[in-house]
Amino acid sequence: LLAQAEKRRAAQRSRTGFDPTPADFCPRLSDRQIAVLTEHINRIGIFKRDTTEADVYPRRSTISCGKWLVSGTIFYWEETMINEKYADYAWEQTAALLAIDSPSGFTRRAAEWVKTAFEALGFPAKITTKGGVLADLGGENADDGLFLEAHSDTLGAMVAQIKGSGRLRLTAVGGMEPNNAEAENVRIYTRSGKVYDGTCQLCNASVHVNGEYGSTKRSYDTVEVVPDEDVSTAEDTRKLGIEVGDFVCFDPRTRRTASGYLKSRFLDDKLSVGILLGFAKYLADNRITLPRRTYVHVTVYEEVGHGGASSVPAGGDGGHFRGHGLRGRGPELHRAAGLHLRQGFRRSIQLRGGGQAH
Repeated sequence: LLAQAEKRRAAQRSRTGFDPTPADFCPRLSDRQIAVLTEHINRIGIFKRDTTEADVYPRRSTISCGKWLVSGTIFYWEETMINEKYADYAWEQTAALLAIDSPSGFTRRAAEWVKTAFEALGFPAKITTKGGVLADLGGENADDGLFLEAHSDTLGAMVAQIKGSGRLRLTAVGGMEPNNAEAENVRIYTRSGKVYDGTCQLCNASVHVNGEYGSTKRSYDTVEVVPDEDVSTAEDTRKLGIEVGDFVCFDPRTRRTASGYLKSRFLDDKLSVGILLGFAKYLADNRITLPRRTYVHVTVYEEVGHGGASSVPAGGDGGHFRGHGLRGRGPELHRAAGLHLRQGFRRSIQLRGGGQAH
């Protein structure tokens, strides 16, 4: 609405020289809209739970586009609306988190970063049993807690096979589609800690040679990762320390355009984490105590379908929950087992003299 009003304002200004305000072009709320808005304010309840239509109605003439913001979980009066300072901060935090590869099962670094970011704002945070982050934003009513949820895990892949050519066949972590993975730069994380670059491409990638390039169905049997190393056999690749089960992470290609758009892979859901950090900074800077005890829960297994309802603190059981949906797919749960668990299992095999598990 604001954008449309500004366009009309610019057109009016160019025609007449008159410079009206956006409110001159914004519709005022009807009685029905006020009733719905009042209900929403009380249902969300993050600032005030006993708002009445009588409280809202006097602002009827000014409650239009831009005067109030309802964002699904948080309701702001215009006077306390997050301004550009906090929006920029949210973007900076989002960009920093996007720079940390974190497909489901490979999220420890991202979780530690999120924990540290909330602690730097003065809010206690901890790593949960499932490996996510629970931050306490405070609040007066601890018996009616509010959970604000996001997740820092992303889609990705694992090495499923080291081919005789030294190239890698992949298997997806989460819903990473080979159609979207093709021609992307990747990073291969080995168990020893080394990281190698590579490219995900069609197995026969030359359009000049492959007459079926366009008609070939993309799957993880027809695309592969070519390591950016001098390898031509499976043995060459294994000498680098690359093994079946290593995580393969796709370049997010994060950028902010001159017009202000944010472009990146994995904005789902790292942008939400950045927004919640912006909200936390707003609370800290303005020393705001919320009427309800409010927690931020950043999970690390959303892309494979679990973890959203875990780690609920006392007082949250009967509270309101806002966050991502949950879905479960058995094979992906198995593939995304935590890296530290698989590394521990591998070390135990080696200690028992069993060699490497391929």
